[in-house]
Amino acid sequence: MTSCACIGEAIMSGRLHPLHSFQSDRSGSVATEIAIATPFLVFLTAGIIEYGSMLRSTELMQTGVRDAARYLASMPGLPVAPPATRSTFEQRARLLATMGTITTGGTPRVRDWSAAGVQVTYEPVANPRDETSGLRQHRGDDKIYIVRVTGTMNYTGIGMLRALGIGPVVVTAAHEERHVAI
Repeated sequence: MTSCACIGEAIMSGRLHPLHSFQSDRSGSVATEIAIATPFLVFLTAGIIEYGSMLRSTELMQTGVRDAARYLASMPGLPVAPPATRSTFEQRARLLATMGTITTGGTPRVRDWSAAGVQVTYEPVANPRDETSGLRQHRGDDKIYIVRVTGTMNYTGIGMLRALGIGPVVVTAAHEERHVAI
């Protein structure tokens, strides 16, 4: 009778249920959890790396166009110089923006950015005298120039965006400087 009581008690407690042994067996649960979580963690990590890479490229481009605009703003008479002279200095500025040097053969600041992706413009701005004081707002003539350098490139990165079907992503950086050289 005692054996029947034990069997009855086992049935009532659920110990003889076919899934009970599976439910109470915890071996392999960590491996299953890791197998489920790993793709999400890899995806998240790749996204963080991709974003950091894009941010770094943008910052390096911004530094490059700033250097180029300052270089051109310091060249005497450049906005009104003959086209051949302007072209020479603008090409040096493009190299300065993309390579960090005005000579050829430097290491690129950003992998996919070339001198062809750098545009230079000069915007004339009126610089009138103040009627009461006779002073100008900026040092210079009646017309001053703003040098604007803009850089653009198609960002390729580590391929995470391409894998998601996002793109192409165009990264742009721009900087303006008042032409100060007389």
